[in-house]
Amino acid sequence: MVAVDAPTLIPNPTGMRLPDRLAHKYFGRYHAGCYPANQGSQFAERTVGFGLSLEARGFQHAPTIQPKQPGRFQIESFPHPAIVHLFGLERILKYKKGTLAERRSELAKLKHYICDRLPLLEPALDVTQSPIILPELPSTGAALKALEDQLDSIICAYIAAHWWYWGLERNQVLGDRASGYIVVPNPRKG
Repeated sequence: MVAVDAPTLIPNPTGMRLPDRLAHKYFGRYHAGCYPANQGSQFAERTVGFGLSLEARGFQHAPTIQPKQPGRFQIESFPHPAIVHLFGLERILKYKKGTLAERRSELAKLKHYICDRLPLLEPALDVTQSPIILPELPSTGAALKALEDQLDSIICAYIAAHWWYWGLERNQVLGDRASGYIVVPNPRKG
């Protein structure tokens, strides 16, 4: 299972994809809307090409899935709404914008949630017992961006595991195979 933090299906020549509109509808109040994607977007060729390269390697799009079934799948993920739902937050952690100190503080919170809360979820992801080494919080912008990317990738990997483990029972799909889609874990209960 591969979870890509970028639109790999962009059927619309202009405007906004259905999953982008739905992300704004359901997650705008958390400040977790996504950038609109269309074929004219500067990243479109690259991200769609990446999805096609995954398909060529046998990773089929999986906007629907039978939980816990073997196979090679790819999904589009979006860390911000997942972080809100998985950790029961009232808004996103704003680690992408702001002063260095503000971003550093928000990344510290995300690192804490990953280390302390993901091991308590099902499926459990215990980063303390895996080959993932989470570095100390850096103090420079470039190093902070690198850590941001690492933590986002852990969240995406967890979204993939959660989707594979639970399917629609504990996840929602914004969109579909034809219009593009984003998989988001449902809010945690309890």
